[in-house]
Amino acid sequence: MMRGGYVAVQVSAIMTGDPWTDISSAAVGGWVRLRCASELTGEPVSQHQAERMGVTLEVLAELEAAQLVDNTDGKYRAHGMPEPPRKPSDDPARIRERVSRFREAQTPHTPRSDQINSSQVKSNAVTRYGNGNALQTEPTQEDTDERANDKTYLRASGLCLRCREPESEANPFSNGAHRFPDGCYRVGRAAVLSAQR
Repeated sequence: MMRGGYVAVQVSAIMTGDPWTDISSAAVGGWVRLRCASELTGEPVSQHQAERMGVTLEVLAELEAAQLVDNTDGKYRAHGMPEPPRKPSDDPARIRERVSRFREAQTPHTPRSDQINSSQVKSNAVTRYGNGNALQTEPTQEDTDERANDKTYLRASGLCLRCREPESEANPFSNGAHRFPDGCYRVGRAAVLSAQR
């Protein structure tokens, strides 16, 4: 039988095939239980295990007489159901060949460029530093104009260019931004806390 967690039972073999037509329904059920246990464990079934599954000694004797079960040192292994027909494509060599062809088709044959794909970069042109390791983005003219307009708006509104918060006595502006290094954090944190209240 084919491994894989199931037992294929052919109806035509049970209904018309020898020796299946000569055994009782209890023997057919016992054969299925023995075959399933062997399929799950990969080992033959002992007499004690067979009795725990409901396969009596009479059924075991009937299956042995019909040559559907082998008894080796008190271990029973069910057999006798013909292999289901396999498709030619189920041959392991053909499966390996299909998988290798699929993997070759999935592997890109073109060498990867050092540049980022153009669809990933929307408004920034990407260049490399001289050492070739780190990426650097150079703003386009559109980005430069947008940033200049943003700074003009913030200056006209009296807001910090970094945190966009107003100047305070504790943290005055210096060149358009808060003077103290942690000023933006403190002012921004205070604004968040006051908004939460």
